[in-house]
Amino acid sequence: MDVKKTYWAIALAIAILWAVFSALLGIVIGLSRLGLLELLPAPSVIVATIIGSSISGRFSEKLLPWATGLCEKAQVKRIPLDVAEEFGTHIAMSIAISFAFIATATPVLLGMGFGPHMFLLALAAVPIIPAVVSHLSWSNRVSERKERTDWELPFFTVYATILAHCGLTLYASMKMLTKTGRRLFRQMTSESEDVERLAELTGRGVVESLEAHA
Repeated sequence: MDVKKTYWAIALAIAILWAVFSALLGIVIGLSRLGLLELLPAPSVIVATIIGSSISGRFSEKLLPWATGLCEKAQVKRIPLDVAEEFGTHIAMSIAISFAFIATATPVLLGMGFGPHMFLLALAAVPIIPAVVSHLSWSNRVSERKERTDWELPFFTVYATILAHCGLTLYASMKMLTKTGRRLFRQMTSESEDVERLAELTGRGVVESLEAHA
Protein backbone atom coordinates (compact mmCIF):
# COMPACT_ATOMS: atom_id res chain seq x y z
CA MET A 1 0.00 0.00 0.00
CA ASP A 2 1.27 3.49 -0.87
CA VAL A 3 2.75 5.30 2.13
CA LYS A 4 0.70 8.46 1.63
CA LYS A 5 -2.49 6.43 1.26
CA THR A 6 -1.70 4.74 4.57
CA TYR A 7 -1.47 8.07 6.37
CA TRP A 8 -4.59 9.37 4.67
CA ALA A 9 -6.44 6.29 5.91
CA ILE A 10 -5.12 6.87 9.43
CA ALA A 11 -6.05 10.56 9.37
CA LEU A 12 -9.57 9.82 8.13
CA ALA A 13 -10.01 7.14 10.80
CA ILE A 14 -8.93 9.56 13.55
CA ALA A 15 -11.20 12.29 12.18
CA ILE A 16 -14.18 9.91 12.06
CA LEU A 17 -13.53 8.64 15.60
CA TRP A 18 -13.34 12.20 16.88
CA ALA A 19 -16.53 13.14 15.02
CA VAL A 20 -18.30 10.21 16.69
CA PHE A 21 -16.90 11.29 20.06
CA SER A 22 -18.09 14.86 19.44
CA ALA A 23 -21.55 13.61 18.52
CA LEU A 24 -21.77 11.56 21.71
CA LEU A 25 -20.47 14.52 23.69
CA GLY A 26 -23.14 16.70 22.10
CA ILE A 27 -25.81 14.23 23.19
CA VAL A 28 -24.51 14.31 26.76
CA ILE A 29 -23.99 18.04 27.22
CA GLY A 30 -26.31 19.32 24.49
CA LEU A 31 -25.48 20.20 20.91
CA SER A 32 -25.87 23.90 21.63
CA ARG A 33 -22.93 23.74 24.06
CA LEU A 34 -20.53 22.25 21.52
CA GLY A 35 -18.09 24.91 20.43
CA LEU A 36 -15.44 25.22 17.74
CA LEU A 37 -12.80 23.89 20.13
CA GLU A 38 -14.58 20.55 20.49
CA LEU A 39 -14.94 20.15 16.72
CA LEU A 40 -11.46 21.37 15.76
CA PRO A 41 -9.39 18.13 16.07
CA ALA A 42 -11.14 16.35 13.17
CA PRO A 43 -10.46 18.98 10.45
CA SER A 44 -7.05 19.82 11.91
CA VAL A 45 -5.90 16.24 11.35
CA ILE A 46 -6.97 16.42 7.70
CA VAL A 47 -5.20 19.75 7.20
CA ALA A 48 -2.08 18.35 8.89
CA THR A 49 -2.12 15.40 6.50
CA ILE A 50 -2.15 17.77 3.52
CA ILE A 51 0.71 19.82 4.99
CA GLY A 52 2.75 16.73 5.86
CA SER A 53 2.32 15.35 2.36
CA SER A 54 3.42 18.62 0.78
CA ILE A 55 6.61 19.04 2.86
CA SER A 56 7.73 15.40 2.74
CA GLY A 57 9.93 16.15 -0.27
CA ARG A 58 12.17 18.39 1.84
CA PHE A 59 12.90 15.52 4.20
CA SER A 60 13.55 13.18 1.25
CA GLU A 61 16.36 15.36 -0.10
CA LYS A 62 18.14 15.39 3.26
CA LEU A 63 17.65 11.65 3.76
CA LEU A 64 19.07 10.63 0.35
CA PRO A 65 22.69 9.97 1.52
CA TRP A 66 21.39 7.97 4.48
CA ALA A 67 18.99 6.01 2.24
CA THR A 68 21.84 5.18 -0.16
CA GLY A 69 23.88 3.71 2.69
CA LEU A 70 20.84 1.84 4.02
CA CYS A 71 20.19 0.15 0.66
CA GLU A 72 23.82 -0.94 0.53
CA LYS A 73 23.80 -2.27 4.09
CA ALA A 74 20.53 -4.13 3.59
CA GLN A 75 21.65 -5.30 0.11
CA VAL A 76 18.26 -4.33 -1.30
CA LYS A 77 17.92 -3.63 -5.00
CA ARG A 78 15.90 -0.45 -4.66
CA ILE A 79 16.46 3.09 -5.87
CA PRO A 80 17.80 5.11 -2.90
CA LEU A 81 15.68 8.10 -3.90
CA ASP A 82 12.53 5.97 -3.54
CA VAL A 83 13.64 4.85 -0.08
CA ALA A 84 14.44 8.45 0.89
CA GLU A 85 10.99 9.56 -0.29
CA GLU A 86 9.37 6.72 1.65
CA PHE A 87 11.07 7.66 4.92
CA GLY A 88 10.59 11.37 4.26
CA THR A 89 6.87 10.75 3.93
CA HIS A 90 6.84 8.69 7.11
CA ILE A 91 8.58 11.44 9.09
CA ALA A 92 6.63 14.42 7.72
CA MET A 93 3.14 12.93 7.79
CA SER A 94 3.40 11.02 11.08
CA ILE A 95 4.72 14.07 12.95
CA ALA A 96 2.20 16.43 11.33
CA ILE A 97 -0.83 14.26 12.13
CA SER A 98 0.27 13.40 15.67
CA PHE A 99 1.18 16.98 16.55
CA ALA A 100 -2.07 18.39 15.13
CA PHE A 101 -4.19 15.91 17.06
CA ILE A 102 -2.34 16.44 20.35
CA ALA A 103 -2.41 20.23 20.00
CA THR A 104 -6.17 20.39 19.33
CA ALA A 105 -7.52 17.42 21.31
CA THR A 106 -5.59 17.93 24.57
CA PRO A 107 -7.33 21.22 25.57
CA VAL A 108 -10.74 19.65 24.92
CA LEU A 109 -10.05 16.52 26.92
CA LEU A 110 -8.37 18.37 29.80
CA GLY A 111 -11.33 20.73 29.93
CA MET A 112 -13.53 17.74 30.68
CA GLY A 113 -11.34 16.69 33.60
CA PHE A 114 -9.41 13.47 33.99
CA GLY A 115 -11.23 10.28 33.10
CA PRO A 116 -11.48 7.45 30.57
CA HIS A 117 -11.88 9.96 27.76
CA MET A 118 -8.18 10.82 28.17
CA PHE A 119 -7.37 7.52 26.47
CA LEU A 120 -8.38 9.20 23.22
CA LEU A 121 -4.95 10.85 23.26
CA ALA A 122 -3.56 7.42 22.46
CA LEU A 123 -4.81 8.03 18.90
CA ALA A 124 -1.83 10.37 18.51
CA ALA A 125 0.45 7.32 18.61
CA VAL A 126 -1.28 5.60 15.69
CA PRO A 127 0.43 7.68 12.93
CA ILE A 128 3.83 6.78 14.42
CA ILE A 129 3.24 3.04 14.02
CA PRO A 130 3.85 2.76 10.22
CA ALA A 131 7.12 4.70 10.56
CA VAL A 132 8.32 2.47 13.39
CA VAL A 133 7.33 -0.71 11.53
CA SER A 134 9.15 0.45 8.39
CA HIS A 135 12.29 1.31 10.36
CA LEU A 136 12.26 -2.05 12.16
CA SER A 137 11.78 -3.86 8.84
CA TRP A 138 14.88 -2.22 7.36
CA SER A 139 16.88 -2.81 10.55
CA ASN A 140 15.91 -6.47 10.40
CA ARG A 141 17.16 -6.74 6.81
CA VAL A 142 20.52 -5.27 7.79
CA SER A 143 20.78 -7.64 10.78
CA GLU A 144 19.86 -10.68 8.68
CA ARG A 145 22.51 -9.83 6.12
CA LYS A 146 25.14 -9.49 8.84
CA GLU A 147 24.12 -12.77 10.49
CA ARG A 148 24.17 -14.72 7.21
CA THR A 149 27.53 -13.20 6.26
CA ASP A 150 29.06 -13.97 9.66
CA TRP A 151 27.81 -17.57 9.43
CA GLU A 152 29.13 -18.21 5.91
CA LEU A 153 32.38 -16.25 6.12
CA PRO A 154 34.50 -18.91 7.91
CA PHE A 155 33.50 -21.55 5.34
CA PHE A 156 34.10 -19.13 2.48
CA THR A 157 37.55 -18.38 3.89
CA VAL A 158 38.44 -22.08 3.71
CA TYR A 159 37.03 -22.23 0.18
CA ALA A 160 39.04 -19.18 -0.96
CA THR A 161 42.20 -20.48 0.72
CA ILE A 162 41.96 -23.78 -1.15
CA LEU A 163 41.50 -21.94 -4.45
CA ALA A 164 44.40 -19.63 -3.60
CA HIS A 165 46.66 -22.67 -3.34
CA CYS A 166 45.46 -23.54 -6.84
CA GLY A 167 46.62 -20.13 -8.08
CA LEU A 168 43.32 -18.19 -8.02
CA THR A 169 43.07 -14.71 -6.55
CA LEU A 170 40.37 -13.72 -4.08
CA TYR A 171 38.49 -11.88 -6.83
CA ALA A 172 38.69 -14.89 -9.14
CA SER A 173 37.37 -17.07 -6.32
CA MET A 174 34.44 -14.70 -5.84
CA LYS A 175 33.67 -14.69 -9.57
CA MET A 176 33.66 -18.48 -9.59
CA LEU A 177 31.35 -18.41 -6.59
CA THR A 178 28.76 -16.36 -8.48
CA LYS A 179 28.57 -19.10 -11.15
CA THR A 180 28.72 -22.30 -9.11
CA GLY A 181 28.37 -21.58 -5.41
CA ARG A 182 24.86 -20.22 -4.80
CA ARG A 183 23.60 -23.45 -3.22
CA LEU A 184 26.60 -23.61 -0.91
CA PHE A 185 27.14 -19.93 -0.08
CA ARG A 186 23.90 -18.03 -0.64
CA GLN A 187 24.91 -14.80 1.09
CA MET A 188 28.55 -14.77 0.01
CA THR A 189 27.38 -15.31 -3.58
CA SER A 190 25.30 -12.14 -3.30
CA GLU A 191 28.28 -10.29 -1.82
CA SER A 192 30.49 -11.57 -4.66
CA GLU A 193 27.97 -10.40 -7.25
CA ASP A 194 28.04 -6.91 -5.74
CA VAL A 195 31.84 -6.82 -5.86
CA GLU A 196 31.82 -8.02 -9.47
CA ARG A 197 29.23 -5.38 -10.36
CA LEU A 198 31.35 -2.64 -8.79
CA ALA A 199 34.47 -3.83 -10.58
CA GLU A 200 33.04 -4.39 -14.06
CA LEU A 201 30.10 -2.02 -14.41
CA THR A 202 31.31 1.06 -12.55
CA GLY A 203 34.87 0.94 -13.87
CA ARG A 204 36.48 0.57 -10.46
CA GLY A 205 39.55 -1.58 -9.97
CA VAL A 206 39.33 -4.94 -8.24
CA VAL A 207 41.06 -3.79 -5.07
CA GLU A 208 38.98 -0.61 -4.94
CA SER A 209 35.77 -2.61 -5.39
CA LEU A 210 36.71 -5.00 -2.59
CA GLU A 211 37.52 -2.09 -0.30
CA ALA A 212 34.29 -0.25 -1.20
CA HIS A 213 32.23 -3.33 -0.44
CA ALA A 214 34.04 -4.25 2.76
